[in-house]
This record gives sequence, C-alpha cells and structure tokens, in this order.
Amino acid sequence: KQWYQRRVAITAGGALLAEILGKSVIEHLEVTGNQLQCDGTVNLIDAISSQDLPLKSLLLADNGIDSYGKGSNRGPFMTSKIVRRWITCSQFLQLFDLRDNDIGDLAAREIMDGLTDRKTAGLSSLQLLVTHKIDITLYKAIQTLCKKPKSKSVKKEKSTDCDSALIPLL
Repeated sequence: KQWYQRRVAITAGGALLAEILGKSVIEHLEVTGNQLQCDGTVNLIDAISSQDLPLKSLLLADNGIDSYGKGSNRGPFMTSKIVRRWITCSQFLQLFDLRDNDIGDLAAREIMDGLTDRKTAGLSSLQLLVTHKIDITLYKAIQTLCKKPKSKSVKKEKSTDCDSALIPLL
C-alpha cells in the first residue's frame, strides 16, 4: 500500500498527493526517494500552503530537485523561491529535509534567506537538512541558522555526607 501511494505521487507530480493531503490532518510527510522534481515539489508546497496544513516535517530527500529533470518548467532557483516563502510563513514547520537534491548555490542562498526571514518573524527554529554539494560557506551559514538556542543548564547540587564518600577497605 505504501509503495502504491508513493507511485501515485510520482506520476501525478505531487498534485494528487497534495489533493489527498487537503482532506487530512497530517503532521509528518515523507516522500523521500521519489522523483517529484521541481514541478512536483512546487505543487506539493503550494497545496500545503494554500490549505494551511499543520505540517511539522516534510522529508523531500532524493527527489530530483535539480536542473536535470525532464520536461520541468521550473529549476531549483524558482522552486527555492516557493520554498523560501513557505518556510518563512509556516508556523508549524520544524523539520525540512532536502538532502540528496542538487539544488545549487543560488537556490541554497534563497533558502538560507528564508531561514533568516523566519528568525526575523519570530518563528521557532527550523531543522533544515541540505545537500553538502553547495558552497561550504553557505552550508555552514544554514547550519548556524538552524541551531536551536542553548537552553540554560540546571546545575546539580553537590552531594553531601555519605553520598559520594569513599570508604576504604581494610
């Protein structure tokens, strides 16, 4: 059954999957390893945005989001503009996985700007996973923007009396 659902997503370019999502309350969606490519990704994210789904995680790793797709009307940069708008406005999103997609430096910068916009808007931090095939400076900047603020650690009280005392054996 799961394979069939994934096969539908591939052939429909994400549009049918988006329609199915509109009739449900899904918080976590994994479509890793499909070939949604740029057009299918845009269709899916547009549907998620327009229906205001409370999606907490979207895993789109290894989906051919690159400039090599056949018959695609959009490339990674145009797709990244849609992604930027979505991650900037989505109050529920916590995890977004784009690993193993050759998005390129221009698209990576656009997505990084979306993380900055998100931070400026006061939304919670987002864990964004991207490919290592981008400029190392961009990769590090994205990782820095995705770090959660350090929480204050609670100091443990020192143990007293016999709690930590060593008793020599005679």
